Amino acid sequence: MLSGPQIDPGFEGILVVRLMNLAPTTVALPYKAPFLTVQFFKLSEPVAQPYSGPRQGQSGITDRDIQELTQTEALTLGGVVKTLGALAADVKELRGSVGRLSWSVPLLVGFGIAVIAIIVTIKG
Repeated sequence: MLSGPQIDPGFEGILVVRLMNLAPTTVALPYKAPFLTVQFFKLSEPVAQPYSGPRQGQSGITDRDIQELTQTEALTLGGVVKTLGALAADVKELRGSVGRLSWSVPLLVGFGIAVIAIIVTIKG
């Protein structure tokens, strides 16, 4: 884990951390093996608005946590790369469309003005 969640000042309860393996290979964590560290900072003054969110006072993993874990499909690193590649292709296609619009819109506007001028000349 490169960086983790922030624990807001005023939080009270058991910390629950979700891990996601983005690698294409399995990583086994032995039961009760340490896998992260926590840093605490002493504030120079009390925080103006201490944490009071839905996790305040949690006593462990909730039914909601278990539901999210079992129903969430994690992307692998390969999946992320594939998604970013598709996004890059879409941006390239969009850039081409915008390029075509940059010359076709003035052409269409000029044609429309010419048609209006002809109509005005004929009617006038």
